[in-house]
Amino acid sequence: MQDGQVHLGSASALEVPLTVPDGATSGGATFGAPWGGRLAAWVPLGGETQLTVQLPGN
Repeated sequence: MQDGQVHLGSASALEVPLTVPDGATSGGATFGAPWGGRLAAWVPLGGETQLTVQLPGN
């Protein structure tokens, strides 16, 4: 986490679970699906694929 954002990346192809607070966004859209009062999704990573999630309140 840096400056209120979660940054994910990997040189190898893999999927990782990510759970974030309600209100988090990625690319201007709500991230993931509701799960246990939070938002969650399996995130595919690999090669040059990266993901940045903006946390609420930042």
